[in-house]
Amino acid sequence: MQVYKKWRGSLDKLQVSQLSSSVDVVFRGDGLECHLEEGKRWQSQINNQFEVASSGGWCEEESDPQKSKAHAFDFSLASSLGHFLSGQRVASFGDGPGQYKEHLLKQGLVASYDAYDGAPFCETVTSGEVKFMDLTIPQYGLPVYDWVICLEVAEHVPARYELVLVDNIARHARKGIVLSWGHPGQPGFHHVNNKSPEDVKRLLDEAGFALNDSSSSLLRQNSTFFWIVQNIFVFERKPEVILREDDA
Repeated sequence: MQVYKKWRGSLDKLQVSQLSSSVDVVFRGDGLECHLEEGKRWQSQINNQFEVASSGGWCEEESDPQKSKAHAFDFSLASSLGHFLSGQRVASFGDGPGQYKEHLLKQGLVASYDAYDGAPFCETVTSGEVKFMDLTIPQYGLPVYDWVICLEVAEHVPARYELVLVDNIARHARKGIVLSWGHPGQPGFHHVNNKSPEDVKRLLDEAGFALNDSSSSLLRQNSTFFWIVQNIFVFERKPEVILREDDA
């Protein structure tokens, strides 16, 4: 990350934005990685690693809301998020098939809601409602949002990319972050980097965000799934940590 930031300093904002977009296209590769592994589909009966891309993004069948059995949508949490984020500009980094976006926009309380996901086929299976974005590479050129949501995404991202993931979220959140990160021992589809609550808090503290206990408790009380009840936290940007919008 330090090497990347030093190198990035020699480029202007437009160049960096164009580079991030170009790298996203290359990494998506129209799902090439997933297509290549379809020929090895028989191996998935032994090991499910071929149902996801190396970044943690799910391949076409698993990311399709009409086919996937792995996605879980917490209706109660979504409704609570709409009220909690009322009037705010919101982004979701890892919105899957876009069910949270659909619900919050129908609810009509948030000012705006942009959805991104690392699944190579997300734009295809959601008819463009969810935009592709690989969270394992530094992302620049995006808007700065009031709040960024990242629900049950980080545990799917290999540990070697976790600091990039957190940095991507932090640089685009003006006010705060709603984060749910799978805990150790939590079962699930392709979990490769579960974290204890203490480790999650430490990572966010180092990124410049402080835990808001009361807001976290509010969302937990309005969540249905036991794993979200255990995992969800609300973090707010520390007053002394100034957001640099030209670094987004």
